[in-house]
Amino acid sequence: MKKILLFTMALSASMNALAQGANDPSVERTLTEVPQDTVQAAIEQCKSWAKEDGVPEADLDGYLLNCVNQELEAQDYLPVEALD
Repeated sequence: MKKILLFTMALSASMNALAQGANDPSVERTLTEVPQDTVQAAIEQCKSWAKEDGVPEADLDGYLLNCVNQELEAQDYLPVEALD
């Protein structure tokens, strides 16, 4: 019975530590390379938002790059330098 109680307490403490680390901005995240299909999906989504927001054609490239990189960061991917 003591072993089960100790195991449960240890598991609870571990889960608590993991939960706190996931929400702590000071915890460093590991960003990974982004698959091309994920970039394309983000571009399409950002184009849709640009159209909804009425982004002028002259500002579209900068808007898309910024938007795509924000989407990638939210998914823990490395940013892209340029959109092809």
